[in-house]
Amino acid sequence: MLGLFPRKRNIQKPEPIGLKFEFAPEAVYVSRMEVHDVTSEGKATREAILVELAHGPASIAELTTATGAPASTVRWIS
Repeated sequence: MLGLFPRKRNIQKPEPIGLKFEFAPEAVYVSRMEVHDVTSEGKATREAILVELAHGPASIAELTTATGAPASTVRWIS
């Protein structure tokens, strides 16, 4: 499973896309799926930070540890 979360836009923000890959001996099959069906590891960094902040205030270091995102990304998003 793969979650794609576009971050850049020209006019409007594109919707996230979920893709499921199935490997067979003769082909690889790709199908769309709802993004919420993608595992939590596929969450956008912003969503992961917001989930952590819903539990209360957190430092950049704490958010970096909780989300696995680099400090520069956490600082930019928050």
